Amino acid sequence: MFRLPAFFLLILLPCTLLQAQRNLSGTVIDVASGQPLAGASVFISNTSKGSVTDRNGFFALSGLPPGQQELVVSSIGYETNVFSFSAEKLPMKVKVEMQVKVKELENVMVERSVMEGWDKWGKLFTENFIGQTPNATKCRIKNHQSIRFRYFKKSNRLIAWSDEPLVVENKALGYTLRYQLENFEVQFKEHTTEFAGYPFFEDHHKDGKKRKNRWRTARDKAFAGSMMEFMRSVH
Repeated sequence: MFRLPAFFLLILLPCTLLQAQRNLSGTVIDVASGQPLAGASVFISNTSKGSVTDRNGFFALSGLPPGQQELVVSSIGYETNVFSFSAEKLPMKVKVEMQVKVKELENVMVERSVMEGWDKWGKLFTENFIGQTPNATKCRIKNHQSIRFRYFKKSNRLIAWSDEPLVVENKALGYTLRYQLENFEVQFKEHTTEFAGYPFFEDHHKDGKKRKNRWRTARDKAFAGSMMEFMRSVH
């Protein structure tokens, strides 16, 4: 995954070492009003550990994986907050302050550009974001209508963004991926594509044992290749 610098405001209370069970809880608020933010998505990047804040802005995550992790907090209309921490030295509680997203893409345009839709750019986006592997053919972006595109003619580049996490169903590996897309850009002159974001995986728990075994074999096979191949196949 390509990494972008992430602006975040995170207030940490005194830390404690938790050796037995790795749990993390806290509250999410609007930084301007100080009011709790309900319905915010809170998850550990690249895992299936996640939650949604309640009406008091509270969240709790349990059974966190060991090592260095990234806590991602997102909500429609707000900047994404990302905080790196060690699961071996967790804070007792966190308070996450969310800042309203500045709509610079809509309101501040120095270079002339054209807004275009999925019909024109959807195939290119899918091939670059999901890939063109056999596993990729069994993936579907369920909310592709949320993706918006802007083409800059002078610099011959394309950017894409979404106001909500992309929901990608992967029937090949038995995952639903929720991807917080932070950046997507194609430079046609340089023939380069770059995207950044934070993935959260939801396992298809309700399916039968036979199908789960097939998925486990497929995941092992995907992982046996390169990490990039694995990530693209999961996506």
